[in-house]
Amino acid sequence: MATSPADIAIFCFGNAARGDDALGEHMHAFLQSQLPDSHGIRLICDFQLEPEHIFDLQGARAGIFIDAHEDADSDVQWTEVKAGTTLTISSHHLPAESLLYLYEETFGEPAPPCYLLTAAGENFELEEGLSATAQRNLRVAQELILEKLAQLELAGN
Repeated sequence: MATSPADIAIFCFGNAARGDDALGEHMHAFLQSQLPDSHGIRLICDFQLEPEHIFDLQGARAGIFIDAHEDADSDVQWTEVKAGTTLTISSHHLPAESLLYLYEETFGEPAPPCYLLTAAGENFELEEGLSATAQRNLRVAQELILEKLAQLELAGN
């Protein structure tokens, strides 16, 4: 059963014990502070994308996945995510494309438009704290997410 509908479901991923992998958790805290009374946004914070997250996406007009990567082509990226053609799951990673594939197979309907916001980090070892690179990219990602949310909210009216 789906949770109450939201206009936009935002999934923030990361692990504070793994250095720059905590970018998603920092974005979650930032969004909580910026959107404290926003009834149209559902914020989800988890270590990684899981198959059960299809229920958090159900009923949303759009979805956003936020994660850190060390192999990003640029410091901060915003890309549209399309449903994949197969389900690919490993013990440490479920690609967003696979989640959308699972959504469509489970619910028999197209997944809502979804986007991936990634910020590059350089240190994903067991230690706390963000590197200078991750801190810089976090600030850029924070500005970008607010801009994209404003665009999505305008498109929904």
